[in-house]
Amino acid sequence: MYTFLARQPIFDNKYNVYGYELLYRDAERLSTVNVTDGNYATKRVLSDAITLFGLGTLTNSKPAFVNFTEELILEEFPMLVDSKDIVIELLEDVNITPAVIEKVAKLKENGYTIALDDYLGDSNFDEILPYVDILKVDFMLTDRVTQENIAKKLGNTLILLAEKVETNEEYEWAKSIGYKLFQGYFFSRPVTYKKKKQQISCATFGMLMTELDKDDVDFTKCCNIIRTDTVLTYKILQKMSTIEYYRCHTIDKVETAVTLMGISNLRRWLLLVVVRNNNKTCSDELARLAFLRGLFAEKLIKKSSKSNGTESAFFMGMFSLIDKIFGENKEELLKNIAISDEVRTALLGKSENIYSHLLDFIIDYENQINKISLKDLGINVSDDEVLRIYVDCVAKVDATFKDV
Repeated sequence: MYTFLARQPIFDNKYNVYGYELLYRDAERLSTVNVTDGNYATKRVLSDAITLFGLGTLTNSKPAFVNFTEELILEEFPMLVDSKDIVIELLEDVNITPAVIEKVAKLKENGYTIALDDYLGDSNFDEILPYVDILKVDFMLTDRVTQENIAKKLGNTLILLAEKVETNEEYEWAKSIGYKLFQGYFFSRPVTYKKKKQQISCATFGMLMTELDKDDVDFTKCCNIIRTDTVLTYKILQKMSTIEYYRCHTIDKVETAVTLMGISNLRRWLLLVVVRNNNKTCSDELARLAFLRGLFAEKLIKKSSKSNGTESAFFMGMFSLIDKIFGENKEELLKNIAISDEVRTALLGKSENIYSHLLDFIIDYENQINKISLKDLGINVSDDEVLRIYVDCVAKVDATFKDV
């Protein structure tokens, strides 16, 4: 299955891209979509943009304009995203109540940029204007008198954005009366992107939702939960490879990645990952096998001279099925995460090292084949002990993936 997302650029008066509006889509060829649930649409847009497409990649590190409903504003949902990454668009049907004003003021205090969508000069929005940075004026819904009156009244205090600009004449007119930003078919139609959905296992989804629902999130427990799931482990390592975190070194532990993020950013990121709630009918079998391989590899390598490589062995086992779990090319997937070259080349079959040989042994062991000797790998354990370790790992997987 695929997920879809559209973006439309917003330009300044020199044709430079100022940002991109992100738009919900539920199919590849739809230029527009009838959104019946604005809350769901926004959550999907944000979650997919961050966890599937990569927000910085999608917007070329420009601000992402995202629509927010009244309910999401009251829930402070925009605060799940860093303030530098988004512009909060208040939809035209938001009721300007004291509660909404209070929440918008808080967002403003926390560094968020606020835009008011489809502004027509309605006095009902006067109380919210002191907290607004950008006014979006729909040039299809307003006449030139209204467009000019808005510019004269608010052009000196707010940034005016002319949207749905469809001709050069409209662009020149808007620019001449003080509009600074522009959006519409004259510049660019929305472009739809698609990406294969990457599902979190059902068990992991349930455990994370339970943990994140607590007032005091257990940092260590979150790390342990993440380690059980190939997709989540991949996603957090992928996040660590971004400019925000990457410091030209590999991440050798999930705990290291989580520590770099901090508990606040971890909570924000996890909520965005799981909010899509798309795992109710998924199968956990590949996730179970990947986790089992990771645990088994981790336990075995502890018995070797390379006992400090336990987490690398775990990653090797977890990511051995990554192409099947994600449904994408393994080499392309492994380019996007900061793991050691030893593990990466082993997974790609491009080198022979302790990790590649260990993976071969594990696969053979699953198939009850005895081609590889652990002693040749420097792992001194008896056949009985290997069986005990494997059974223990299976028990841990079963306990982890029990119904939640």
